[in-house]
Parts: sequence; C-alpha cells; structure tokens
Amino acid sequence: MLAVVEHIQENGLHNVEKACWDYLMQGGIVIITAPHPFADRILAALKFFRITNGLALEEHYEFDPKTLTDIFRRWTLLKKERWKLGCNRLFVFLRPKRNIATDTQS
Repeated sequence: MLAVVEHIQENGLHNVEKACWDYLMQGGIVIITAPHPFADRILAALKFFRITNGLALEEHYEFDPKTLTDIFRRWTLLKKERWKLGCNRLFVFLRPKRNIATDTQS
C-alpha cells in the first residue's frame, strides 16, 4: 500500500489490517508507505503558493504513521524506516504463523 493509508480513517485501518490478515497466508508481507504528518504542512504550503495543485490534503485525516504498529500488532514488523528526507515512512509487516489466540483479535 503505497501512499494509501493516510487516506483511510483510523477505524477503517483496522478493517484493512483484518482483510490483509484474512487474505494473506502465513509468511505473507504487507508493505506500507506513509507520509510523516509534517509532510502535509509542506504540501499545504506548496499548494498555497500554487507551486502544485490537485492535492487532496483534506483526505489525509491527520494520519499518524506511529499508529500502524499498533493496528498491525499481531504482525511481525520486519522493517520500519524513514526515507525522502524523513518525510516518508516505510513499514514492512510479516504475517506470522497462525496463532489461535491472536486470530480472534480485530
């Protein structure tokens, strides 16, 4: 999911996590990129000065990438890093071996 999660409200992200869990077999990987909240301020300034347009900043729902590790808590976090001058985050989650106790969590 490249530049997608910031367009989904947090309660909807729980549904995305569950759908990924249900769809992927053990060993499946979810790759997510998300902007740092400060990136929205930069984009808003660019839009204000008409350097760029067509950005749907109102659809970012003040997304905080830190919430992803909480939402994907039953997954194994393989990688978490900053890139593009720290304005973007990369998360790589691995669907671990099935565990009956955690399969019931949503």
